[in-house]
Amino acid sequence: MFILPIGMLEEHGPHLPIGADTFGVMFEADGVAKRISRPLQRWNVLMMPPLHYGKLRANAEQTFDELQEARDQARVAGIHVGARQSS
Repeated sequence: MFILPIGMLEEHGPHLPIGADTFGVMFEADGVAKRISRPLQRWNVLMMPPLHYGKLRANAEQTFDELQEARDQARVAGIHVGARQSS
């Protein structure tokens, strides 16, 4: 099983590093990997390097087109964006 942490690169000001969002996602993904490894001991769980996304002025007011651009970036990277509906 592969776990791919995905986090945004954006500035939060001088009090936090640029990768603060990614660091949080990586922390959570590490916890998921540990929880999955316990009951599925025969599985190999591999944490992938994080995928960073973002754009200039990410904290500015976003329009629908800008949000769609972020989804398009994820699709180019081969990541499904959105939730599946259960049948």
